[in-house]
Amino acid sequence: DSTSLGGNTITNNAWNFDMGDYVNLGTSMLSGTGAFSSMVNVYIDSAGSGSRDFWSGYSASNTGGNQFYVIGSNQVSYWQGSTNADHTTTSALNDNQWYNLIITNDGSTNKIYIDGTLDSSASLSPNISGGNMLLAGCCNASPAGTMDGQMDEVVFWTRALTTSEVTALQSDTNPSNLADTSSLVSHYNFEQTTGNLLDQVGSNHGTNYGATQTATGSSLTSPYTTNISGSLDEFFINSDTLTSTEIAGIADRGAVLTPLTTTTATTYDDSTVVA
Repeated sequence: DSTSLGGNTITNNAWNFDMGDYVNLGTSMLSGTGAFSSMVNVYIDSAGSGSRDFWSGYSASNTGGNQFYVIGSNQVSYWQGSTNADHTTTSALNDNQWYNLIITNDGSTNKIYIDGTLDSSASLSPNISGGNMLLAGCCNASPAGTMDGQMDEVVFWTRALTTSEVTALQSDTNPSNLADTSSLVSHYNFEQTTGNLLDQVGSNHGTNYGATQTATGSSLTSPYTTNISGSLDEFFINSDTLTSTEIAGIADRGAVLTPLTTTTATTYDDSTVVA
């Protein structure tokens, strides 16, 4: 990763997929009738057209799987083969722009979020019996790779994320930093610049079929700001609330070589400094 403190921006590595490139995860990833969620950071190239898959998994008959993708109008869609049900967003994505997309399903309701904002909901009960999950591809396409663009940060859960978790992932896409890490199946950060795609929390590593592994990835704005230009000295964290007299005494600390220690609460008490 590369970090620019001046703009509080974190830029990740990404993989670039031209039509025909894809990653095979070697497992269905999502199956059955239970709840699930998935997140992808995606950049759609203007050169692409038609349906382009973020991920898809099909059974041998190409009817039992599921598919998360963008259709020809650049609207985001989810399709489930067993019931031939789909859910398409109201909003369309712009070409040549990074988006954070999150889909959740609590067992009966499907929700799709674009950059942390709920676009739409649909009644849809999971019934998934797919084959190996492909990133940026579809097993019933020829060639299998259908994506024209870049991907970064793909995650799968077997539970529905909450609205607050969706919001939290807008500034920190590492799912292991959520308060609730239960049902986290796989996380792909696309930081690998050689070899295959590595699962950061499990063993569902993906085999790369042609993707370029060194591209400028998605950028996130950190919730923490930095306004320092110059040197920093005498930084400390206190374990209690300072009095006004103690605060006034702090200004003198840089001019002395020994701490200003006192046993009274009316002047600065160094015993409460914790760092």
